[in-house]
Amino acid sequence: MKKVLAITVALMIAAIVLTPALGYTNQAAGNQSYTAKSGSLGDYSFKSLGVPAHNLTPAMVANKHSFKAPAVQSNRIPYSFKQGSALPYSMKLGGVDNAIAMGYQTKKGAALLGSMNKAPATPTPAVEATPVETVPMANVTVPAVEPAPVEQPKFTIEGVVFDDANGNGVMDNNETGMVGWTVNIEQPAGTVINNVTTDNDGKFAFMDLAAGEYTVSEVIQMGWNLVSPVEGKFTQNIVTESVTNLLFANQVVPAAPTNLTA
Repeated sequence: MKKVLAITVALMIAAIVLTPALGYTNQAAGNQSYTAKSGSLGDYSFKSLGVPAHNLTPAMVANKHSFKAPAVQSNRIPYSFKQGSALPYSMKLGGVDNAIAMGYQTKKGAALLGSMNKAPATPTPAVEATPVETVPMANVTVPAVEPAPVEQPKFTIEGVVFDDANGNGVMDNNETGMVGWTVNIEQPAGTVINNVTTDNDGKFAFMDLAAGEYTVSEVIQMGWNLVSPVEGKFTQNIVTESVTNLLFANQVVPAAPTNLTA
């Protein structure tokens, strides 16, 4: 048994050392790759056009996809081909008729989705454009585009009608506003456009006024004299800001003295 194993190992070493001298190598530049389209792997065989110049023998073929070395079972064993006087060889894939040697293919075709044999799509015919009639610009009337209206700002005129007890024209801390007094606003002067009534604090306000000149006056009630403004009205030219400090000062008419007869 030991002799058999020793002989087997010696044969394996001799095969590895002597293999390069028993054949020839592929003469093509670079490694050659092969591909088979569809189906399972086919079997293959080597055919020499004369005396083989390699160490692969039919006895080494165990099945379609493995080689068998003498006295050694293996899936792959080393073997070689080398340049020399040996005759050329060929390789054939059994059961496959659509194999292509990639080493000789100069250009790969584009892969088609679904099937490698799918027919190319038929190009869509170009649609001829309908000619557009050209109209001379001299005969074209372009409607005028009116600019969007610009929203004008709004302003306020506010003030107070009060009881000016000391008649100084200034609303002191101890002086109060008068409720229920009517205040008019005019524009242009002399034309009343609105009027309001003072609240419990004597305050009044004209809202949402456009820029412009306005005249504001009060309606004097019976028993009162106007102290301020002296002219009886305020004229305000509103441009960019509202007016909030108008003061109408009024004072009670003093009672007439009583003549006493001795």
